[in-house]
Amino acid sequence: MAEIGGPRHSTSIIQPSLANAPHASVALTLSRSLDGLVKAGEQLSAQVLTSRPDAKAHLLTLQTKLASGRELTLQATSPRAFASGHTLVLQVQGGTQVAATAMPQPTPITQLDLKQLPPGTQLQLKVLTHQATSNGQGFTLTALVQNGPLAGQRLSLETTLKLVAGTLMTASIKSAQEISLTPATQRLEQAALLTQLNTHAAKQGSLESLFKSLQGLNSQPLPEGLKNTIGSLLGSIVQTSSPSAKTIANAFANSGAFMETRLLAGLPVEHDIKAQLLRVINQLHTALPTAAPLVLTQAMPALLREALERIQPKTANATFPLASRVLQNLDQEPDLQLLLRLAAAAVSRIHTHQLSALSQSQTDPNGNLVTTWQGEVPLQNGQHLSFAQLRFQSEQQKNTDSHNPAQALWRIDLAFDLEPLGPLHVRAQLHDGHLSGTLWAEREITKALVEREISYLQTRLKEQDVEVGEFNCEVGRPTSEPRTDISHVWVSEKV
Repeated sequence: MAEIGGPRHSTSIIQPSLANAPHASVALTLSRSLDGLVKAGEQLSAQVLTSRPDAKAHLLTLQTKLASGRELTLQATSPRAFASGHTLVLQVQGGTQVAATAMPQPTPITQLDLKQLPPGTQLQLKVLTHQATSNGQGFTLTALVQNGPLAGQRLSLETTLKLVAGTLMTASIKSAQEISLTPATQRLEQAALLTQLNTHAAKQGSLESLFKSLQGLNSQPLPEGLKNTIGSLLGSIVQTSSPSAKTIANAFANSGAFMETRLLAGLPVEHDIKAQLLRVINQLHTALPTAAPLVLTQAMPALLREALERIQPKTANATFPLASRVLQNLDQEPDLQLLLRLAAAAVSRIHTHQLSALSQSQTDPNGNLVTTWQGEVPLQNGQHLSFAQLRFQSEQQKNTDSHNPAQALWRIDLAFDLEPLGPLHVRAQLHDGHLSGTLWAEREITKALVEREISYLQTRLKEQDVEVGEFNCEVGRPTSEPRTDISHVWVSEKV
């Protein structure tokens, strides 16, 4: 989930070539007249965005700013090439004719002053030039610094990122000659994810309320297809009297967190909770022709967007466990209208889990790849129905030794509320076969019970060839995790 978002790429600051000498004036022909905008004889400063050969000439894309502050993007034909990022002085001659003179390129910075820009400082950069290295192993680029004490100066960089002139980026200082880059398009995706997560979090409702309502409807006369789907949903409940690792694993795999992945891979989803909920919504829509279309639009289009268009929304403040949210006016007897509302809210809750996991899947500033999976499974403990929330995080550390690959660090969170224990939260980590963790109980009597039985837990884990470290139990809830805020800095010029 880093920043809630995209991977960072390590980039080195390199020794630049010598500054270019100024060129003689070159006659350009613009694709549009500047009459009425600029008087003949006036001068403009323009930057070359792109330059490409075309027949006997070169086609340039220039960006300039008028005295009024208005920015213009101009297309021009030139008898000679100008590199992207060059600054030109344009002498307006009238109509579409201008004379261009290339200004000497300033020498890019070769090393950062860490007293001026300590590690962690963020700079906003704009790519001026970009070309492949001679060995074909990466790219060299020149970037214009747009904020901070170096604003207006240029950096010469070497990177594995393939970029184009005009790309906006956020750079985080790592050392005097190394920075990490995040292209602006990734930050815009993160902002879109934030919006999606907030939307679904506001619509989500308790899965427990839905399942209890389904149990209440099970004895009522229902359309045959709807009755079969409800029976299949209730059949997904895990009985805590005889749980097994395989049962829990299958329940999590069918929790809805992986439905789109299975659809894209052509795998069956008939036992997936989210797929069955969407089927229930469709069948309820048939049984209730007067059902508000708005309820359906909360669930079905989201499925199509995620499964078919592969839109990847990502999270607002991704918290675990996800707070319960019960819809209002649930004291009435369950009927098909109420069931429709509960099913749509349950689908939004599963979406919220998926988006939270997406937002926590990222490459952190140290180059470690973090992947997250999150969802919840139904548990039946005697007459008590509840849901256990699970989150798995794999942190693959950046490998610096090809002969000794780094082992992934796994973090496991489990949160549930079972009587007579009350709310329990387990947070464990597994690395290189070594497992340790902490349990939080909200009741003193539960803490005492856990401390008495924790040796039994350690024994069972050792029987599974797990090297068991320290486990302890505390009263209360786990401390809040650090929140990563999304910075809204750039708006794409192309957009």
